[in-house]
Amino acid sequence: MQLVVNGLIYGIIVALSTMGLTITTKILDFFNFAHGSIMTVAAYLVFFFSVINGIPLIISVLLAVVFTVILSLILDKMIYSHMRQAESVALLMTSVGVTFCLRSLLKVFFGSGVKGYDLPVRKAINIAGLHITLYQIIIIIVSLVVMFLIHFFMTKTKIGKSMRAVADNVDLARISGIDMERVYRWTWILGTALAVLAGFFLALDTRLVPMMGWNILIPVFVAMVIGGIGSIYGAVIGAMIVGLSMEIAAGFIPPTYKLGISFLMMIIVLLWRPMGIFKESKLK
Repeated sequence: MQLVVNGLIYGIIVALSTMGLTITTKILDFFNFAHGSIMTVAAYLVFFFSVINGIPLIISVLLAVVFTVILSLILDKMIYSHMRQAESVALLMTSVGVTFCLRSLLKVFFGSGVKGYDLPVRKAINIAGLHITLYQIIIIIVSLVVMFLIHFFMTKTKIGKSMRAVADNVDLARISGIDMERVYRWTWILGTALAVLAGFFLALDTRLVPMMGWNILIPVFVAMVIGGIGSIYGAVIGAMIVGLSMEIAAGFIPPTYKLGISFLMMIIVLLWRPMGIFKESKLK
């Protein structure tokens, strides 16, 4: 049961990242490999503001959201916007280049060593023999609130409905008068904000290293495929399947091999539903 708890916590972090990547992938029509590096940059920005400059942690997280969103919008303006009509493969390879650039910059400014936030060490809470820390409880609560807000934004707001329309049929959305550039901006804002939270929570629950975002990118990709590419709800379910399977497997096999379990789960699900659990193409 302790492995189940650990899997739920890891799965909910993966879910935040997968939701962000699902939104950008479906609307921008390419798999953004730099998503993991954006997570890492955000986690290091929180470290920079809170540990190096002594700013309170909550304010540091908000500042990290602002600065990382600005970074994503700059990357879109300088690089991705000029390749809107390019093939998805070209965009994918461009994002790979952005990934290596961002990772190298992090190593230049912060080094390759393990970092951590200056937080007091708290004893884990014992609930019916299961151990969970206060920080993990905060991760769960905040993540659930954020997921609800994303659902509300995508289903109830005008820009959210526009984003879903673009994801469903970009040509029809364009001739319907939807401001495409505005949709693209909000896509980067939402995707990046979710990446920031996922990166901060991952560093808070594990450790802060330059390879952190790259290491979680494969579970995120597997979760997106399991849930159905384009489905936000599927991203959450897929992430929970990945998180639980990996952590439970770690109790029976060496942790080095637990990543392979996530691929095994993907194969099993795809044999059952080749398009993923939520196979509909609409962003929902």
